Amino acid sequence: MTLRSFFIILALLSTSSAALGHPTEASGIVRRVIDGCTFEVEGLGTVRLVDVGCPPMGTAEGVHSREYSMEMLLNVQVFLDLDDHGGSGSVLRLSDHDGRPKLVPCYNRMVVDAGYGRVSDDPKNEFDPRDWWNTTEGDENAP
Repeated sequence: MTLRSFFIILALLSTSSAALGHPTEASGIVRRVIDGCTFEVEGLGTVRLVDVGCPPMGTAEGVHSREYSMEMLLNVQVFLDLDDHGGSGSVLRLSDHDGRPKLVPCYNRMVVDAGYGRVSDDPKNEFDPRDWWNTTEGDENAP
């Protein structure tokens, strides 16, 4: 094995779990926004953002969270990395100008950064919300 091959293998093995997930496990168009974190995707049914909690409907914050998601997602092509542990949650990515998944930032992080949700890490799923950030000191939304 050459030194170059060794470094390539080392780089592949050290890749974060966020990069190992496949952002196009599923895709579809968002046809309905139920609340800030829950959507109906054409051909897939109801999808919920994983590791994000949004304010409940019936509160002003919940309405604002839903309105933000409606503006960002309604009738938009999205790409989903589904929870392999059988949960209904997913990491959602928007499409870029070429119709491919925009990997950074994921929509889960965008909701938190916009102030319409909060990180709520569920250890029962495969995801780690820390992978959504290049964590640095002073990032108030990082978990």
